This record gives sequence, structure tokens and C-alpha cells, in this order.
Amino acid sequence: MKITYNPDGSISFGSDMKDVSSLIEFLSGGLVENKEKAFLNTLDFMSNKRPLLGQIAKVYYEYVNRHNKIKLLHQQIPLLVSDQCFDGELYDIADIKCTYDRNFSEIKRKDVDLPTKNKNYVQNIIDHKYNGSEENSPFNNRFCYRIVNVISPKDIQFEYCYYFDYINTCEYQFYLFAKDVIRHIKKISDNSFNVSKLKREINPFDFTNRYLVPGINTLLIFWDKSNPIMYIHKRSKKTVAEAINVKHIVPAGTFQPIHMDDGNHGVDFSFYTNIMREFGEELTGDKELVHPKGILEDVIKRPSLVPIDHLIRIGRGKIYYAGLTFDCLTLKPEILSIMVLFREDYEKFIGPINFTESFEGDPFAVKFDKPTLEQYVLDPEMLPAGAGCLFMASENYDRIASEMRTT
Repeated sequence: MKITYNPDGSISFGSDMKDVSSLIEFLSGGLVENKEKAFLNTLDFMSNKRPLLGQIAKVYYEYVNRHNKIKLLHQQIPLLVSDQCFDGELYDIADIKCTYDRNFSEIKRKDVDLPTKNKNYVQNIIDHKYNGSEENSPFNNRFCYRIVNVISPKDIQFEYCYYFDYINTCEYQFYLFAKDVIRHIKKISDNSFNVSKLKREINPFDFTNRYLVPGINTLLIFWDKSNPIMYIHKRSKKTVAEAINVKHIVPAGTFQPIHMDDGNHGVDFSFYTNIMREFGEELTGDKELVHPKGILEDVIKRPSLVPIDHLIRIGRGKIYYAGLTFDCLTLKPEILSIMVLFREDYEKFIGPINFTESFEGDPFAVKFDKPTLEQYVLDPEMLPAGAGCLFMASENYDRIASEMRTT
């Protein structure tokens, strides 16, 4: 369903009343008196209608931004940016300064709109959607790195928290937004409603109001003079904890150590290591990287990743850091990056490019050129962080192509 933003802050759903009626019928499930059913219907709405909610959130921030308080990437991608975190430049991933203090700064919060009041958001999901079984859910309360300050776009400070802390503060913001949309969209007339009715008092750029565990999102490109390609990812409907049932780029994952308690910090606290781990997990089929628990080895030395690391170290590949942004729905920090490998060298040292489906979804190749980049940037099914990486690749296409041709 295509929606249109009007200068008065209203959203129009187009002329097809059938679409609007079916949407209201779908959403009405979130307003039932049974709190558990309403909760489950809202989760269903979030997973099935994330692109629509992303557009609504984008319009909401466009309306807020009428006085230039908040900026959207490219003025249309549902990612929030600030000069403090994002300057539109590409950097070598090794040039980004990350500092770490093993400290846990607790955030006080109050959970509302949940069926079981004395339990937090993720506990409610596990109880009501997975019959109280964490093992049968996609959630794993692992150690994570959390942003606590950004000095400049190239200088980020971290502490630690756990994955459930992130879910209970960032993904919970998505839930609250979806609930608010349900309350107001049910009352629409003339195929439209006004985003000014939505309430979101939380400041996206305040690093103290939620546990800011970043996602690291990497657009994978295989450079070839005649036929360069890039990879898109169709995420699973059932086996992932976040960003369900959307398109994305690959590899992508949460910034967290391989070791369950950060017992190999000198190796694991690294954007590069994280990107390589996700490459091994999502694309090479290295099963030991999916649930590593207590791995103490250097992930880069695993057989699945040694040849890829070698290509990058000898200059036959590169990883660019493209900035830090915030998702409009979850208010989660999203790190954008781009990995370029020479296709000829990859096939010579590793073999034919043959990535298979993983538990997170199905990767597939498309052309790497400006028209295709722009197509996927504007694809409403594309996760905003993926669209951000694609946009940065499009904006810097000539630079990337030039550097590959002269390497």
C-alpha cells in the first residue's frame, strides 16, 4: 500500500478503499479486550507490516522535522542522522576509533501496554508467543557492546549490556509505536490520518534513555569489470529475532563478542571481526559461528574466513565504514558498511560464488550498478539499514569503481 505525506502532517492511503478497509480489519485485532490476544496481534502487525510502519515513522519524523529538528538520511530513508554520528563520508573500517569501558550503566524504565505487568517486554513475548520457552524462541540473552557516547563520526565509546536489555528498550519502542498507530489508524476518515496524533517523546539521539546495541550492516559487492554483483538477503519469517520478513543486505548482525562473556575481548571488540563472523555465519555455512558460546579462538583464523581475510589484507578487497544512523521504528543504532571483494580473486582462491540459504534467510545476487542500487534503495520491502548501505554505495559508486579499477 502506497502512502502519501501531506504538508499538514496527515498521511493519505490512496484512493483504493479496499486496501484501507482491509488494513483496519487487520489492525482491529490489536484493539480486542483480551490483553494477550491484543499483544500477539500487535506483534503480528509488526512482523507483517514493518515496511508500512516504517513509512509511517518516516512521515512522522518528516513532520517533526518541519523545523529541522531531526534529519532523515537522503530525506526519504527511514533512518535518522545527526552531524555528531554521520557525515556522509566513506572511511576505511580500520580508521574508526572504538573505545571500551567494561562498565554497566543501568537505565531506569517503566514498562506499559504489556499483558503481564510484572514482566518486561521480551519476557512477555517468550511467555505469550513461545509458551514460556526461551529455547523455542529466537532470543538469546548474550553479552553485547553498547554505545554510550559518540565523540565524532569516527570516534565511538562503548560499555556493555545484554541482548535482552536492548530488546526491552529499543525493540520495545517499536512495539509502543505500533500500538499507537493501531489506536489512531482505526479511527481514520477519508483514507487518511494525521501523524501529529502519534506520541513519541523519547529523544533518538540521547544515549542514556535506552541500551544502544548497534547492528552492523554490510553490503557485499563482488567487483568485476564486466559484471560486478552485490548480494541482497530475504530474511526469514520465523527464525530471526529482529527485522522479520523483509529484504536486507548481507552480512549483517548485532555488535557482540563471539565469546559468551567477552572472554576474548582483544579479538572480539572489533567491527572487522564482527563483519567477518557474520560473513562466515550467514554465507559460508560455518555452523560453529551460529551459536559459538565459549569460543576463544580468533574467528579470522577459522578455515571458512582465512582466505577472505587474506584477500583483504593483500589489497584485493576492502571494507568501508559508511556511518552511524538510527532506525525510525526501533531507534536502534545502525552501523552502515560496504565490503568489496575482487570476484576473480575470490573464485581463484576460494571457488565459485555459491552462497546458500541460512537459518536467517536466503541471499541472492543482483547487478551492482547505479540503477539497481537506486531500485533497492527505494524498495519499500528493504530494511532501512540495508537501504542506507545501498544509498551510500550509490552516492560513492564512482569512487568505489575507481579504487577497484586502480587496485
